[in-house]
Amino acid sequence: MLLTGATLLAAAGYGLRATVRVSETAVRKTRPLWTDNVLRFEDIQRLHLPVTTEALWLYTEPNGSPDLSIEVQSFERFGPLARRVLRRLPQQTEIQDPAGRVEEYRRCGDAAGENQTDDG
Repeated sequence: MLLTGATLLAAAGYGLRATVRVSETAVRKTRPLWTDNVLRFEDIQRLHLPVTTEALWLYTEPNGSPDLSIEVQSFERFGPLARRVLRRLPQQTEIQDPAGRVEEYRRCGDAAGENQTDDG
């Protein structure tokens, strides 16, 4: 009975995972039971890659809070997703990368993972 409960809990947790879709014009993060979070690339003013965790924090205001965060724990193939986002950012977007990961992401493969797709 305990094993069945743990299996159901794990299945529910997996079902509530976020999905990120990258198109030519926007990045969209969807999660069941949450409002979709959509950012148009033209509105992104700053991208921050934090030192403490492997993630992308996207900002529409240079000094505000992140409007969208995508963290490696949520995605099996985070590198290709990061590459697609970086490739579509406007030229004037400020990129803060104190950990020096941008070049690594740009070199990684571009295969689509099962929990993220490229609609563009």
